[in-house]
Amino acid sequence: MANLNVDVAALVCEEIYRTGAKPDLLTLAEVSVLWNAAVRPWLYRSVTLDFGSTKTLGTARLIKSLLSVDRRSTSRNHVRFLEITMPSPGAGDFKRRRLQSNVLNAITRLVGVLINLEAFKWSVREPMPESLLEALRSLPRLAERTAMLTFWGLNEERVYIKNLSAWEDITALAIEYRPREDVNLSRMTELLKYNQRRLLSRSSLKELSISYKDLYDSRFRDVVQMHSSGKIAPIEHLSLDHYQFPRSHRGLQHHINTSHLRRLTLTDCEDFDHLLHELSGNVQLKEFTLWRPIYHDQNANVQYVRLFHFLKTQAQLEVLDLEHIGLQRSATPLILSGMPLRSLRFHDLEDRLSVTEAGDIVEPIRVLKSIDAPTLDLIAVACPKLTSLSIDLTQVDIKTTSDALNALACNFLESLKHLEITTVFNTRAIDPNNRQMTNDRIYHIAFAVWPATLTTLRIKVETILGEPQYRGKTGVWLVTRDCMTGDLIVVDEVATAKERKFRTWKRALGPISSNLSRGDSDHWEQVLAPRMVSAGAKALKGLK
Repeated sequence: MANLNVDVAALVCEEIYRTGAKPDLLTLAEVSVLWNAAVRPWLYRSVTLDFGSTKTLGTARLIKSLLSVDRRSTSRNHVRFLEITMPSPGAGDFKRRRLQSNVLNAITRLVGVLINLEAFKWSVREPMPESLLEALRSLPRLAERTAMLTFWGLNEERVYIKNLSAWEDITALAIEYRPREDVNLSRMTELLKYNQRRLLSRSSLKELSISYKDLYDSRFRDVVQMHSSGKIAPIEHLSLDHYQFPRSHRGLQHHINTSHLRRLTLTDCEDFDHLLHELSGNVQLKEFTLWRPIYHDQNANVQYVRLFHFLKTQAQLEVLDLEHIGLQRSATPLILSGMPLRSLRFHDLEDRLSVTEAGDIVEPIRVLKSIDAPTLDLIAVACPKLTSLSIDLTQVDIKTTSDALNALACNFLESLKHLEITTVFNTRAIDPNNRQMTNDRIYHIAFAVWPATLTTLRIKVETILGEPQYRGKTGVWLVTRDCMTGDLIVVDEVATAKERKFRTWKRALGPISSNLSRGDSDHWEQVLAPRMVSAGAKALKGLK
């Protein structure tokens, strides 16, 4: 493998990059000088500066390396995509986290020397400094610009909106409302109006994401008030999370210019059917994701009818992802008929969240149900071009060669390339600590379902804790086929990720971690994590 010529090595690296397997690129870079040279352009093509607690050490070193003036500084010329990110505060955590001024200055300097940058994404929950905005404006090849705008209920947000509005060709905007306490509705309306006037009407806007997180896990009540003829820019992708649509003739759904809308994502949305009713007949989506919609007990039938009607009108849909929507399995082939689907995902399909008359949201009792063999037969007929399928199967289907497994093996012979199966097991049936038992189970599933066209099979297993609705740890196994021998290869993705993290942390910390063993992952993570945080904080302070 080390003797391949440069052109072949470059093609291999490009293919690995497109599959998203960046760890494989890191492994290849250590094979030889040739592979290191071939990997470098793809390794640096997409760079994420992650300021998570244990990621800051590596991020600080990467910034310093890209800013250096020695021969390695040519690596920065390969950077095409740059994302600045800081992990979201956890549930109930509303402490504001800020990047230090010297770190922001270093990021601004770095952006200024990335002359080939084509896309920039700001995923930090604080205003982007004006100096960084100025640096981005000077980049001639920058075509995609994504900004996150988080409302904490502070006055400085108006200044940030004003600065962003001067960013003439912003292409994507992620708006997040995360008030630290109950925000007066008039205050929220004021911010929305200012935001709408400054940003939402920009013709360059292609993607809009709005999410709402507060101390009580409630949903954002849409109070968008525009002139009846007012329209938001003709966006291509709309994503809404924890959103509640108004039942009156107000709100976002009445002002969306749907002429270019191709992707719609709705997560934990209440009164979601009002938007779907507004869009039915007016839009043809390419991708639709609906997770955990909220049903009203007294109005559930109307909501189902609107959802069913909306799906039936989508004749160009290529990607469909449904989770916890309370839909009977028998209805799925009727919905899918006529769609040119290439990717389909069903998870906990028949469970649903509902709102009682008292206004309380009732969580479903999670009892996993299989997509049965007759339904799989009908899906195969309705979706002959399907290349990716993700479904649920019970442990009864997995432990025996059931009709469902036979249906997977027999019906998807022409085009299916990626298959994902989610199931539940008790710990005696599949145990990550018993590698032989695990491999036997995984190989049994793989041999039972593997169609000729399949390239990857991913099996996600949730363990049962007592009652079936209580889930424990999740295991994930990836099965691929060796292109030379045809043998199946099983990779425990959870164990592999821990192994990779262990090696990365030991390499980063050096001799102070040399006496640790990887055997007890919980122990070494507890020991090394504080050291990684401390070393990262020190490295960030050293940036100039």
